[in-house]
Amino acid sequence: MKFYLIPGLFLAGFACSCGKSHEYDASVKQLDSLKVVVEQALDNFSALDSARYYDALSKQVTYTAFIREQVQDTVTKTEAEALQLFYSTGKPFRGFFTSRRALLAEAQTSATQLRNLSQDLAGSAVSARDAIGYINEEKKEAEKVISLLKTNTSLLRRQMEDFNRSLPVVETLIKQHHSGTLPPVTSPEL
Repeated sequence: MKFYLIPGLFLAGFACSCGKSHEYDASVKQLDSLKVVVEQALDNFSALDSARYYDALSKQVTYTAFIREQVQDTVTKTEAEALQLFYSTGKPFRGFFTSRRALLAEAQTSATQLRNLSQDLAGSAVSARDAIGYINEEKKEAEKVISLLKTNTSLLRRQMEDFNRSLPVVETLIKQHHSGTLPPVTSPEL
């Protein structure tokens, strides 16, 4: 009887450890997938051309100041709509530059944390009780970062479209009030 008891206990222990391994495997896969989504959102946000947005912000700030100082006439409905659209791009463009570094750093930290936790789970370096808390916390943080990155990327692309759509009308209006030329573009303070 003792002979069967020892192998039986061994098999039961092995089955339990396989269950934990399977539980960790699912969590590791989930964390790895989430890390890939964070990295994709980070890549999309990083792909936004900073120089292009800086040039747009420079024109937006320069032209807005010129229009407010020099254009006192009544404008057409088309010009007013273009001006409103043009003015609305300034705040998101500024926000891009003031929050870009922090958002990139936060996203990179999240991806690193997901990778480290995944490695810790795969190596059984975290107890089952602690693992659930860590997993939930990292998932929550990663989902927040993903949402921020996607929202900012989408907003900035939409704002650039609005800027480009309104720019020709704004430049024409400025030329009408500035001897047919555009004022020199100045760098904005960030």
